[in-house]
Amino acid sequence: MDPYEYVLMQYENARQKNSIPDDFFNKYGQAYEFYIYQGDKGTDWQDEIFGTNPVSKYVDLSINGGTEKTKYKVAFIHQDRPSVMVGNGLKQNNLNVSLNTQLFKFLTFEYRTRLLHKEVNGSGTDGVSLLDALRQAPTEGLDEYMKLPEDDTYYDPDLLDEITRFNPKEESEKNYKKRINKSLNTIGALTWNIMKGMTFRTEFGFENNTEESRRFWGTDTSNAKNNNNQPMAEWSMSQGSKWQLSNVFNYNFMLDDAHDIQLMVGQEMKSSQSSRKTYTTRYFPVNTTAEKAFDNLSLGTPYENKSSAGSPTRISSFFGRAYYGYKDKYLATVTLRADGSSKFASGNRWGFFPAAAVAWRMSNEDFLKESEVVSNLKLRVSYGASEMTVSLPIFIRNCMVSAAAGLRVGKKRAGTIINFITRKNCIIPM
Repeated sequence: MDPYEYVLMQYENARQKNSIPDDFFNKYGQAYEFYIYQGDKGTDWQDEIFGTNPVSKYVDLSINGGTEKTKYKVAFIHQDRPSVMVGNGLKQNNLNVSLNTQLFKFLTFEYRTRLLHKEVNGSGTDGVSLLDALRQAPTEGLDEYMKLPEDDTYYDPDLLDEITRFNPKEESEKNYKKRINKSLNTIGALTWNIMKGMTFRTEFGFENNTEESRRFWGTDTSNAKNNNNQPMAEWSMSQGSKWQLSNVFNYNFMLDDAHDIQLMVGQEMKSSQSSRKTYTTRYFPVNTTAEKAFDNLSLGTPYENKSSAGSPTRISSFFGRAYYGYKDKYLATVTLRADGSSKFASGNRWGFFPAAAVAWRMSNEDFLKESEVVSNLKLRVSYGASEMTVSLPIFIRNCMVSAAAGLRVGKKRAGTIINFITRKNCIIPM
């Protein structure tokens, strides 16, 4: 609906209520003045906000090749996906690199890394409401079409009330939001083939993640109105990193083509830590934009500044497994794992988790080998203790130990017991 059609509709509505609608005439003019609205297309705010017809861009480049001993691959992906809503969109870049090479006849090296950079712009419908945009009148009446004379002899400009139209696009800019994610994930491994069936593998991995969030609220937004109707900004940054080192030794061999023996021992270490900072600033000058605010926070007044660093979480593990199989009919496995975690108090950080299982593959017996109905039938019974490391507050971790045990037959667990035992002389703060 353009301004002329809108004024006619308002005129008809006003005439139904009053034959001489003075309030309407004062705002929109007399009927003979309606010509000033003709030819004015007005603004379709729905089209302005959601009718951007964005074009997404996607680029995928990859190079791979190598020789008989060395294989490599490099892949790059770029995404640029603007939203149909103005000021919103996603940009992302991914880089993946992998390498596998045989350094010597007995030694191979593997390497993989992944880099990610992602930006998410806009606050979505938090920035502007489609319903609010649709409710805006195409015109506010004569005030939009009047021009004040240059000679102010007969009026006082200071006594005039300035008419400000609601602009959904400007409202979206006042609710500024940007999120930036960066991550690095890299893994390197060496595999040593000591002899037939005997291997040793060492692997190290590192991961680092950073996240940045910027929020800005301009004048007339809810946050600004709570702060003297002046712009307000919030800048938060979080960072987390972790690494993992594992060493595994495997030895598999057969005796008399009937006895299958597989041995494995290993060790693993993990460490992770995170931190977060948030800066909140208010009372920026009224004409401050989001870009200016984040370029110079000193334009405003610090409000809330806080930071936190989580306690490092470290886990050390030792594990082993022995497997025996006789003609792939009678199978037995014994495993043992010992884990030490910094999440628990000193003197109560280590847990030992043994497990054992026996199985009978009946489908390999003579009486079922030729069966057309059963192709694989195995009866398995196992028993063991499993670890449960939970994210508890420090004072609770210091006061509890946990254990879990279960009996599993096939794919069904017959029973599970989880006990929390409170340590003696432990004081939990209230």
